[in-house]
Amino acid sequence: MARVSFQLNGKPHQAEYQPGTTLLRYLRDEMQLTGTKEGCSRGECGSCTVLIDGKTRKACIVGMKSLAGVSVETIESVNGDGLLLHPLVAGFSRAGAVQCGFCTPGMIMAAKALLAENPDPSPDRIKAALAENYCRCTGYARIIRAVQDAAADLRGGCPPAGQPERELPGRGIYGTDVLGAEIPEDDFAERACGKTLFTDDIYRADQLVARPYLAPHPHAVIEDIDLTEALRVPGVAAILTARDVPGPNRFGRFVKDRPILADGKVRFDGEPVAVILAENRRAADEALKLIRVGFRPLPVISSVEEALAEGAPLVHEWGAVVARAVNRAGDAEEAFSRSEIVRVGTYRVPFQAHGFLEPEAAFAEPDGEGGVIICSPTQLPTHVQNVVSENLCLPKEKVRVKSMPVGGAFGGKNDVMLEAFVALGALKTGRPVKMTLNRRESQRFGTKAHGATIEIKVGATGDGKLTGLKAAMTLDSGAYAAVSPLLVQHSTMLAAGPYAWTAYDIEVKAVSTNNVIGSAFRGFGSERFNFALESQIELIARELSIDPFDFRLQNLVQRGTRLASGQVMGGSVPVARTLIKAREILAGTDLPQPGPGKRIGVGIACAHKSVAFGLGFEEWAEVNIEPASDGTLRVTASVVDIGQGIRSGMAQIISAVTGIRPELIRVSHADTAVVGGAIGVAQRQTYIAGNAVRETARLFLGRIRTFLAGEFGLTPDGIEILGDRIVYRREGEEQPLLEFAALPALARRRGEDLRLTHRYQGPATTAPWVEVDVKGPSLRWRAEDSGVVERPRPAYSGDGTDEIPPVWLGLTYYFQVAVVEVDERTGKVRPLKIIAVQDAGRAINPDRIRANAEGGCVMGAGMALAEEVQMHGGRVLSDTFRKMKMPSALEAPEVEVQIIEDPDPYGPFGAKGLAEGSLVATIPAVVNAVCNATGGRIRELPASPDRVLKSLKGLIE
Repeated sequence: MARVSFQLNGKPHQAEYQPGTTLLRYLRDEMQLTGTKEGCSRGECGSCTVLIDGKTRKACIVGMKSLAGVSVETIESVNGDGLLLHPLVAGFSRAGAVQCGFCTPGMIMAAKALLAENPDPSPDRIKAALAENYCRCTGYARIIRAVQDAAADLRGGCPPAGQPERELPGRGIYGTDVLGAEIPEDDFAERACGKTLFTDDIYRADQLVARPYLAPHPHAVIEDIDLTEALRVPGVAAILTARDVPGPNRFGRFVKDRPILADGKVRFDGEPVAVILAENRRAADEALKLIRVGFRPLPVISSVEEALAEGAPLVHEWGAVVARAVNRAGDAEEAFSRSEIVRVGTYRVPFQAHGFLEPEAAFAEPDGEGGVIICSPTQLPTHVQNVVSENLCLPKEKVRVKSMPVGGAFGGKNDVMLEAFVALGALKTGRPVKMTLNRRESQRFGTKAHGATIEIKVGATGDGKLTGLKAAMTLDSGAYAAVSPLLVQHSTMLAAGPYAWTAYDIEVKAVSTNNVIGSAFRGFGSERFNFALESQIELIARELSIDPFDFRLQNLVQRGTRLASGQVMGGSVPVARTLIKAREILAGTDLPQPGPGKRIGVGIACAHKSVAFGLGFEEWAEVNIEPASDGTLRVTASVVDIGQGIRSGMAQIISAVTGIRPELIRVSHADTAVVGGAIGVAQRQTYIAGNAVRETARLFLGRIRTFLAGEFGLTPDGIEILGDRIVYRREGEEQPLLEFAALPALARRRGEDLRLTHRYQGPATTAPWVEVDVKGPSLRWRAEDSGVVERPRPAYSGDGTDEIPPVWLGLTYYFQVAVVEVDERTGKVRPLKIIAVQDAGRAINPDRIRANAEGGCVMGAGMALAEEVQMHGGRVLSDTFRKMKMPSALEAPEVEVQIIEDPDPYGPFGAKGLAEGSLVATIPAVVNAVCNATGGRIRELPASPDRVLKSLKGLIE
């Protein structure tokens, strides 16, 4: 052991450490100072930012031996004694600059160093100071405002160590008035201070560290595995392989084609073959080097074209195409024959990474009764429970999955990740097990947005009326099916956009390759089709010399229009209002004048996105409500907190029903031992869980009224909760009964149990008529192993009065305007501004809606201009954030968000879910802006400088 002395958070500290230990590992593993996060282990993301002698350093690349005599400050030092909020913590909380919160402590440390050097920094100076601190959720604008706010506080004389806590927005509002209030999450300050525990922040005294052995080949037969030398490493407790999985060793959302641990063959570079369980990371890493696996390499299928070539080797025995869907209505070719203009284009989109800052992680421990408790940042706790139960041969009730705070997801934590490994390890050793991937492992192992090629043909009349649409999208599904079977079906129904067509012919297929696994991503397939569709529509509008706004406006769906899903639109369809508002905002915007050698481009795009699953799937959620002795209402709901503001939204809905003040309502993450049906995908949480919360709150209020009516001899209807007190109202007079905080004690004395668990069953939906052909074992929607499923066309009347359940309960609509600057010499594009108009149904919490939209717009701009996961020979080349080219604060445009309200008949108080569509509309809006500046049509993402230069030089049509 080596020793070093330094100052740690203002106190003398002597550290003992193993040679080679980094400061990050020492802080986390030895000191349990978990506010310093591990996001990349390469000094790129900034999540582990600390101050050394007042200067920002990345703890993941600072060796312990370099710390002699220095002063080290971590996020734990920022809030002093914890009783006062530091100006930066307060500023981030007030500005809503905290979403998932994983990156926030590192941001605050970087900002602290800046303000010590420059007490009044400009926005550009703040961006430069934070350029090496990534955030995927916020879009950076709120972070800049938060730093400015903190700087003003510090200049105003607040003590550097802290300031009195300010009242946050929305406090004191309750009842129906709370709907539409901008209430922050109740733990913003906790997240900003690094006190919120993410999965990797869990430490138990006797826990084991799990590390994966990932296959170094994209396609190979496993001929033998020799663990002899690895097991001899001191500290290694066990090594898991496929033979240790007691169940079928297979899982999948729709096709059970993927092994927990590879058995006999690996199909992608990074597939798990073994898992080491050791006393510490050092022993696990040493053992990893000593595992010997005999691989016999097989031909690598590295592209869709190779997979579909005649005689090509198969990734899976059932064929190259894992799923195919076709959606047709009318005669598209006949519609083209009646069109004055028909344009055909081929568009390409690469694999793209979700870019969440928190890498995949999982923790498990035995429950002492033969079962296991899993903590995970999963978006699908119930799915994890099912997979672990089946593969570990345990009853479902023996597998408890607790949803942890999620450090970003965007669909990337939609599949089973590491949960089965740690659960198996915990049961095998009888000890807690934790496993966290590093960034390079995450990039190889984790799912991505599918690579895609879209061939599209669009027709229109001379006066700008859309006629026929023919589109075919081929998705690179990678090594396993994941969600591809559902995504191909879903995509065919969103491919037509929010437009009315005479006829359409849409086909989507997913093809197996030896690339990374394509799975769920923000937009769920619509973002790929929408890029192609909005590009073609812009092209045709320009060729017809019709204003692009007017062209879209005359073709938008409205009530009574039949969508490509087959349902006739009713309820909330404010898509035209989003366009009109966007045009109005643009008209009042002063566009910048181009400087020398620069061009300014403006582009627009429309999008829609389904809400909840629909498609005939059962939609349900559960909620548990219990008044606590501390005066709060404890709520566990079928929700997953991915930083989107779901808990504050649920609290507002409960407050609107019961009258309880929202800051007294504590909404917890999903826990399968308490509630079922937790699903954090498909824009469904506000929609489905919100309705569940609303119904449960109504039943809970009724239980309170009945109990107190008997206690006080009153009629139940007159009993009301007003914030934090309960009163009886009759004929205009108000009689105080008791404080809400006194309710639990009174109930206990009377032997009354006020706890309530309720299951909400969502409205029925109709399976669409889309033909679906899926290959592979154990399909969810049919018993056969392969073949075509043809669903009968529902007998819609077409007049909007159908009694047949809809295919989707609702849709959200988006309209974006993008303003960009193009450098004629370099081809570099700088996104300047995005105007984002969002259909919210009813805005429960407008501030959280805007925050989500801002992040989605910056994410979309990054995907449009720079981001991609490059593959070569089945191997991931983009294995770091920098190689992914994710935007930093320097690349983020200004985002202006406008919310349109048009209450939805199914949503709670008319609200819709809307986390995804801002990205879907932004990508084509940005590319259209670039194309309008250059005069060419870029058909392949990203619109990188080399492609922009070709467009400027007329080398692209």
